[in-house]
Amino acid sequence: MKKIILAVLMAAAFTGSAAAQLPGMDGAASFCDPAFQDFVETTYGYLNPRTGIAARLRDSVASPAATTAPRPALVFVSILPKAADYSALLRELSASAGFVLKGERVRLVKGARQVRIVGWARADGVAAIRASSGVAGVAVGKKKASAI
Repeated sequence: MKKIILAVLMAAAFTGSAAAQLPGMDGAASFCDPAFQDFVETTYGYLNPRTGIAARLRDSVASPAATTAPRPALVFVSILPKAADYSALLRELSASAGFVLKGERVRLVKGARQVRIVGWARADGVAAIRASSGVAGVAVGKKKASAI
């Protein structure tokens, strides 16, 4: 227990001094040396081989905050193409709506084979999918969660 408290105090002291020395770190997440973080996690934390945890995950408050632009909202769509060969339609939908093909679903409807292509598209691109001349129908919904 004393070792854990000592490691936490050392980490806090190091994090404070490193953040103060780095330019541009004002208001950002605290900074920690990755080698020191690995040492603490492997000696006292979840990466210790004696704990038996095999997963090597890292979600640390010591990691700098990401400064990326917001991603567009995506929706799961099921599209009924008019033609059996929908390769040209895929190129069009990818360019106009950001559609990313995840697969196809085939089913029999009144004895006829019906193929629907499924995937993700930008939410603001659904209107472009509906307006496409190669699309007979569009269903927007959520992808069903599968058991892991």
